[in-house]
Amino acid sequence: MKKLLTTTALMAAFGFAASAWAQCPHSAKQAGKTTADKQGCAKTCGDAKKVAAGCDKSKCGQGCGSVPKLVYKVGDETTCCSKTADKMAKDSGASIKFVVAGKEYSDQGKAYTAYADALETRYEQMTELCYMVDGKCVHCPKEAGAAAKAGSKVKYCVASVTFDDKADAEAAIARATKAAGEIKMTTTVDGKPYCCAQTAAKVAKDSGKCCEYSVGDCKTKCETTARAELAKARIDAFLKAVQS
Repeated sequence: MKKLLTTTALMAAFGFAASAWAQCPHSAKQAGKTTADKQGCAKTCGDAKKVAAGCDKSKCGQGCGSVPKLVYKVGDETTCCSKTADKMAKDSGASIKFVVAGKEYSDQGKAYTAYADALETRYEQMTELCYMVDGKCVHCPKEAGAAAKAGSKVKYCVASVTFDDKADAEAAIARATKAAGEIKMTTTVDGKPYCCAQTAAKVAKDSGKCCEYSVGDCKTKCETTARAELAKARIDAFLKAVQS
């Protein structure tokens, strides 16, 4: 038997504030491009103030579980939408800051690297079996065992779902990890695909050309953006598989 966790329980289990599941579509795919000039691709790099077109403000701030997000901060105001941040900065004359996991950045590239790191860490946390003891999720099996001996009811937690039976939880992890692992990032240089991103990066450096990374429908010349997109896609696939 399985049961979906509340957002509050997810926050306690994984330590991230509840956030918008879908980032503004253009900022999610473009915001990291300031790091691309390290690969000699400066001409493709975006600017935070040019990312705006098409942002649906109604989707900003919708909570959907505990998934890291990139937040734009202007003065004391915050938003998940680069277009909204642009307007706030223009109206107030203040600069845009970037917040990831509670830490504030002035540099967009560094912020997006932290965002990609946080997403990857979140995915790794999802693959771990947690123990639900008296409504609290703990990671230590010894702590859970001691609580059970003391009379507490122990259940098993995988991402957003709790299970009464440990075998069912472990099967869910295996099923979801397989589904997430099927999400791949492909890398091409001058139209030629490479199975190894490091090999592609070396070829690009030696030839003076750019790597292009693809994750699903997202294509980017920024490795950091690709990392973030890959982690988000794997988180999405993992959650869907666990809940199926």
